[in-house]
Amino acid sequence: MKIRILSHRILNFIIYLFKSGNAHSIHSPFVFFLYNEIIKSQKTYYAFKEIEAQRFRLLHSQQIILKTDLGNSSSQSYQISLQKLAQNSLMNRKEAQFLFRLMEWRQPETIIELGTSLGITTAYLAKACA
Repeated sequence: MKIRILSHRILNFIIYLFKSGNAHSIHSPFVFFLYNEIIKSQKTYYAFKEIEAQRFRLLHSQQIILKTDLGNSSSQSYQISLQKLAQNSLMNRKEAQFLFRLMEWRQPETIIELGTSLGITTAYLAKACA
């Protein structure tokens, strides 16, 4: 959870830095490309529709599952609806699509995701590098 909050804050800070001026005030070609093609991109990629359809299904599912919180010292299990779990744990659409664009551009050989929950962000990362 702390990693997600930290990554969200870093992302918000980067977005703030770029919004504080315009793209023409960016002098570095690398940062100019990153800003225009990755951060501010409005392109719809091939994977977005399929993954967002799965997000929609999760956010509207009434199915009850048994969840074990392994980060808790007691490791107790409890019942929770997929809808509630999705509302509380999924990365938002814009952030996940930003990661997709970044991974598609860089094409890393290895990606390690810590703390996955329902796999929406993992799907974005996997599709970008497929």
